[in-house]
Order: sequence, then structure tokens, then C-alpha cells
Amino acid sequence: EMQRAQLEDRVAKARAASEAQLEARVAEILKPALDEWATSAIDTAELERRKAAAPEQAKEERERRVGPLDTAHDAFKEAAAAREEAWEAFASAFVAEQTAEGELLRSLEAVEAAGQPTNWQPTRPVHRGQPPGYGAPLGPGGLGM
Repeated sequence: EMQRAQLEDRVAKARAASEAQLEARVAEILKPALDEWATSAIDTAELERRKAAAPEQAKEERERRVGPLDTAHDAFKEAAAAREEAWEAFASAFVAEQTAEGELLRSLEAVEAAGQPTNWQPTRPVHRGQPPGYGAPLGPGGLGM
């Protein structure tokens, strides 16, 4: 979670910096038009047209720079939410399994306490032990419970 918080902070800072640069870019785009207007190379109407177009140009440039960040950030948030949802489903299933196992053991103990016929044999091999990896911690920090 620390890494995720740091990433979110970095994204917020990058977006804020990009917004702050927007006004500076508008002024940068307008500088040649102002110079041309000052030397009478363009009239006031053309200066006004360029002045109106400059913010849109700066926003388009910003979108080309920041758009991939926004797309990647959205994908990251969706993936993180899916992971959290899957982890919650796993935790719920694990608790259900443990509860069912407890009930199974209680039922077995009751049947076994009543005794078994002396000639009873299992109809298939009894699995001794656990499958490989059973009981190993899953996910970051074990079960996270």
C-alpha cells in the first residue's frame, strides 16, 4: 500500500505541474504573435484570433504529454481494484473452507467415536499428507488476515 500511495502522490504532482505549465505555455505560444503585432506585422484582429487559439493549442500539447499518464493511471487503478476484489474473494473462500473443514472434522470425530466395524477397509487409497505447497503463505504478507 505504501508503494501505491507513493505512486498516487507522484501522479498528482505530475498533473499539478502540468497544469501549472499550461499558463506558461500559453504565454510562450503568444510571444511571437505579440512580437509580430508590436512590429505591425499583424493587426489586432489576428492577435486576438491567435490569443483565443493559444489556450487550445497549449491544452492539446498538454494532452499529448499527460494523456498516456492518465491512461496508465486508470489502468493501474482498475488492476489494483481487481486485485483487491480477488483478494477479498480469496479471504472469504478461505474462511468458508476453514469453517467447512472444522464441521467435517467434528462430523468425522463423531462417526469415529461411534466406532467402525473391525473389517472396514477404505475403497480407495487414503491420501496421507498435503499436496505440495499446501499451507504456504499466499500473496503479500501471507493471508493478509
